[in-house]
This record gives sequence, structure tokens and C-alpha cells, in this order.
Amino acid sequence: MKPILYIGCPQPERAATEKILAGAGMSIVWADNGTQALNELQRCEMPVLVDLSRGAAALQVARDLRAQRPAVLLFAVVDDHRPDLTAEAVLTGVADVFARPPAARRLVNALERERRYDARPSAGTLEMAGDALYSHSPSMREVVTLIARAASVFAGSRTFAEPSRTTPNSASGRHRWTRSSAARLPTP
Repeated sequence: MKPILYIGCPQPERAATEKILAGAGMSIVWADNGTQALNELQRCEMPVLVDLSRGAAALQVARDLRAQRPAVLLFAVVDDHRPDLTAEAVLTGVADVFARPPAARRLVNALERERRYDARPSAGTLEMAGDALYSHSPSMREVVTLIARAASVFAGSRTFAEPSRTTPNSASGRHRWTRSSAARLPTP
């Protein structure tokens, strides 16, 4: 059975959730807070489900996990009463969100999709932890791949962004990445 770490699942729902996911060959490792989750991830690397039923505290756990372990595969279980938390979870970098209780087939498909993505050969590697965190953003995956490909052939690249509230942050983050990566490129 493949382990998956589930953080913050309400106690009354645990037995049903465990039964559903066991049918897909998954065993659940339960954690009630970020400290327990980090301890479990130190023992064994595994994907993480964060239950948003605990409100903003659940989002903080997801942010802390992302900061401590940028490569961790995060998913969220939504709280129907708080759609704003779902949007914030996506901005935090969860790979997918699931309704309560999470459907086993949908979770398996999401895990396979993310593993296929991680298995793709990369034209370049990101060396800084901040860069790794930045490149895990779903909206930046293709951009990072294209820039890495351009850097490998010593060609220039230009990044354009549509106007939005995140454009200044995206542009400055990409500028930092390009500037530090360009310093590592050999001159032709």
C-alpha cells in the first residue's frame, strides 16, 4: 500500500476516508498539525493531503510545509463553506483540490499526473531552494521549462506576463532567477 499523509481530517470522518482510500491501495498516515506532519515526512517521503476544514490554520500548515519541504506533493480537501480557502490553497501551491471525502480514483489520477510531470526530463536544474519553490507553481511550470530549454542552447528568452495583481511579483521573481542562472551560463 502506498502511504499518503493526511493532515487535519476530522476524527468522525477518518474511518470512512481510510476505507475509501484503502480501496485504491493507499494507506493513510494521520497528522493533526504541522509538527506531526514534518516528523512523518522526515521518516518517509509521501504525498500530503491538507484538510481545509480547520480554516486559515490549515493554510498556514500548507505554507509551512511548502517552506520546509519545497518539493513535497501537496493536495487539499476543500471546505464547502469556505471557497476562499480553496483559492488560497491553490495560490499556496497545492497540486489539486478534492471534495470531501476525497474520491480514490481522482486522487490516484492526480498522483499519477504529478509523478509523470516530475519524471519528465528537464533541460536544466534549479539550484536554489527559492527557485524550486517558484517553479512548482502550476502557472510557472511551462515557463520554467521553456526558459531552461532556451538557456541550454545559449539563446535569449523574453518573458511576457499578462497584467494582473501578481505580475510585479512574477516579473521580479523571474528576473532574479534569470539573473542568477545567467551568471552560471558559460560564454559562447
